[in-house]
Amino acid sequence: MTSSQPQDPRRYWAFISYSHHDSHAAIRLHRRLEAYRVPRHLVGRSTASGAVPKRLQPIFRDRDELPSSAELGGVIRQALSESRHLIVICSPSAAASRWVDEEIRLFKAMGGGDRILALIVDGEPHAADPSRECFPPALLESEPIAADLRKSGDGPFLARMKLLAGLLGLGLDELVRRERRRQREQSLIRGGVLAVFALLIVVAMTVQRRDFDQREQLEYRRQLVEHGRRELLAESPMRAAVYLAEAYRRGEDSLALRYMLQRAMQPIDALRQVLNSNGVPWRSFLTEDDALLTVVGQDGWIDVWSLEQGRRLAHIEDAAIAARNFVKREEPALSHDRRLLSVAVVNSKTLQGHRTVWSIQDQRRLLDVAVDPFDPASVQPFSPDGELLAIAPGGKPRLWSIADGAFRSIDVDGEVTLSTFDRSGRWMAFGKRSGEVELRSRQPGGRSLRLRGLSRPVVLMVFDDDSGRLLAAGEDGSVRGWTLPNGELVFASGHSQQVTFLDFSRDRERFLTAAADGLRIWRSRDGSLLYSGASPDSKPFSLGPDGAQFAQIVPGGAQVVDVQTNESLLRLEGNILNVLLSNRGRQLLTVNASGQIARWRADQRPLGQRWHGDRPESSRVFWRNSVDFALLPDGRIVSGGLDGRPRIWRGSALEPLASLDPLGDAISRVSASADGERVAVSTISGVIEVWNPQTQERLRRFELPGRFISNLRLSPDGRHLFAADMGNTGHLWNVDSGEHRAQYVMDSRFALDISGDSRWLAIPVQRRTLVIDLLTLESRLEEPLVGDAEESPEIGCLRFAPDGRALVAMASESDEVGWISLHSPQRYHMHLPDAGGCFAAKFSPDGQRILLLDQARTSAAIWEPAQGRIGDLAGHTKSVFDADWSPDGRFLVTGGSDGQIKLWDAQSLLLIDDIGSHMGAISTISFSPDGRTLYSSGVDDGRLQAWPFGLENRTAGEIAGRVNCVSPWTLENNALLPKSVDLQRCLEP
Repeated sequence: MTSSQPQDPRRYWAFISYSHHDSHAAIRLHRRLEAYRVPRHLVGRSTASGAVPKRLQPIFRDRDELPSSAELGGVIRQALSESRHLIVICSPSAAASRWVDEEIRLFKAMGGGDRILALIVDGEPHAADPSRECFPPALLESEPIAADLRKSGDGPFLARMKLLAGLLGLGLDELVRRERRRQREQSLIRGGVLAVFALLIVVAMTVQRRDFDQREQLEYRRQLVEHGRRELLAESPMRAAVYLAEAYRRGEDSLALRYMLQRAMQPIDALRQVLNSNGVPWRSFLTEDDALLTVVGQDGWIDVWSLEQGRRLAHIEDAAIAARNFVKREEPALSHDRRLLSVAVVNSKTLQGHRTVWSIQDQRRLLDVAVDPFDPASVQPFSPDGELLAIAPGGKPRLWSIADGAFRSIDVDGEVTLSTFDRSGRWMAFGKRSGEVELRSRQPGGRSLRLRGLSRPVVLMVFDDDSGRLLAAGEDGSVRGWTLPNGELVFASGHSQQVTFLDFSRDRERFLTAAADGLRIWRSRDGSLLYSGASPDSKPFSLGPDGAQFAQIVPGGAQVVDVQTNESLLRLEGNILNVLLSNRGRQLLTVNASGQIARWRADQRPLGQRWHGDRPESSRVFWRNSVDFALLPDGRIVSGGLDGRPRIWRGSALEPLASLDPLGDAISRVSASADGERVAVSTISGVIEVWNPQTQERLRRFELPGRFISNLRLSPDGRHLFAADMGNTGHLWNVDSGEHRAQYVMDSRFALDISGDSRWLAIPVQRRTLVIDLLTLESRLEEPLVGDAEESPEIGCLRFAPDGRALVAMASESDEVGWISLHSPQRYHMHLPDAGGCFAAKFSPDGQRILLLDQARTSAAIWEPAQGRIGDLAGHTKSVFDADWSPDGRFLVTGGSDGQIKLWDAQSLLLIDDIGSHMGAISTISFSPDGRTLYSSGVDDGRLQAWPFGLENRTAGEIAGRVNCVSPWTLENNALLPKSVDLQRCLEP
């Protein structure tokens, strides 16, 4: 119950009296009493000591015994008079203390005798041993309330409660009950707090562990991506796909990853058909129309498959064939009507040769004749009318009738080592041990030809029926070619070792020879060597239908190679034993060690390629076989090259749309307006024409006789045309009127640009950047690159930002680079490390970064003027000649003087793909407006090429399932391990 009694005027709730020896106990007691919080239910209650306070503050503690004083000081007396209670800390030391005793007596004299509280900390009250007496003499005269702090007495808790009860005027039991209840509540609170704290610790540790796991997972995903990137650059896409698919499955997702995944998935997605044979294959052969595939097993079986129907037409197993060894150069041959199969074998024990003819329809053996055991090979043993040409023992050729087995001998001088029909059956050719080739016409009264040029036994022959040519190879590696029917020797070359393969491409434009010293591809019309590369001893290669590609077995798989650039166009992995490029379409057939025959698409890289032909006979100026092109917004491409004829193509397949009238000399530059309605082309002899590519109408023709046009720019609106010749003279025309508006002497013919709004022309004049208003021809800006014009270097490259509000200038023969604002005094300047002369500068689509190309550097540089940062795209072996940003600015493509085309992640500046190549330097490279195709042209090879560019859009599960099915690799414990695959399962619905 709360009382309204007046407030006690005494200042202190208690005065603590103690000896110096007990000062530690006094300090603890003082702190605990003042820190004690009275239970809130008791606060304000009226007691003999007054209203119960919230806290017992203040309490006076004498800190000194004043040993030098003869009596108590005035401060002590004042404090005692202002204290409600006196607490005496009792111990033998206190009992012997004069000052403690006097403080007790003085407090009693002030009327406080009934308000004295004793706290025993040591000794005994009323002890028999005076030395153990704890009460001072003044206390022995009365019996005060005593609390015993010792464990043998009340203990610390109860002793403190006794003192508090005495000070507050409360009953000890009530105070103890309330205190214990509060302690329980506090214990519960502390327990809850501890529980919450423990929970927070657990949560923090969980979050920390999760963050650690996330960081660990992030790092692992990055490692997977990096492994995949390196495998892709090492031309192992099926290995790369395993790493990249796992990173994708684990949540890694970026545009660079999606591009690399799409690239790595190309060979995996190329699988189109799978057939299962019944054993381990040895050789496989494809008919010219791609209809039938013949597979010869290592133990002598033969399968004939219809690829169109996907079924086996014949399976031949014969004990006699199985007991014989196939001659390495022998190819099973089909008759013209595809009903018969001929196989030549030799018995390894008796060395007796046999040629067997089988019926494919019912697998019957129709003919088995003895042939020469040393070389029973024949490229085409069947005549169109059903006779079989073979070499009898002793090197004598014979014709057998398949119907009845009858034969007739053919009288040929000398020992024959090889015989064949041409495809039409009009000619029979006989290669002799002497090296002579004898041709016999099968026409009535036909002539006989003796072809000379080889000095060693003839081991291979092949006809080109379309152009009337015959190729033959001698045992010493020499190869000769003759025209028919006149027998003129037109080719004489070969190898240093015996040729094991000789054949024409299906279009007869090229032929391939192979020996232990290498594989070579030749142009048929002039015998020039197009390709020379390494070749294993066996025959793991196949020439494509146009001779532009060949397939070969390589360690760990197979690949399709571009003849001109030696670039791998398709790389497959696994235990592949045979490869065949289809003759009609761009498909690859492989046969693996499990006997699975797989058909793959082989037309993915490049998507299209075109050649611009030879220099016109009228040209009197030497110019490299370079191609330039411009992309139109509707997907068409206009290109020009050495033949001087502008051509228009459509799409990534480079489908021919039109061939414009020739300009009479090699085309040097092509430029187009932004809307694609006008295209300008220039030649190396000073002719410039402007065309409408849609109507193919020539709009204007300008001539600068004898001037080599090195640079050409049509304004985005198509109204202005600027051309710079090799003499560094620039000319400006109005295309609408045909007016020649101005002429300038430039520091460099390569440094010119027109802003995107067609308002400004930038050119270098007298060591200054000159910006000209195309409407008025007035100068907007004349500014040197650094300092004044006399000290500034000449400018070699200029380029406007996409918004036309700034431009970048590069020195022609030094490392100076500057960024200039056209609408403010803001300028940025830098020194490009190791620079010696610019090639080009190109802004990113957002205008924030600039791609810098320099002829002295093998890397392109990325400059961010506002941030002052610069990064390098290092990967080419020679200078970077041209480059481009993707439309979204996320990727960069570079083309080098080394002929390589490389793709980079614009964010990390990491190389992510070697896209392809040209023979010689890259002339021009560009993304299509929709960003789905890359176009490139060469300086030396006369080719325009289109390359696919895309991002993987399938789900991680779809990707993982496909990769797991086709790729012969699996990821275990962060390492790639080989595995067997069943390709048939990959095509099941």
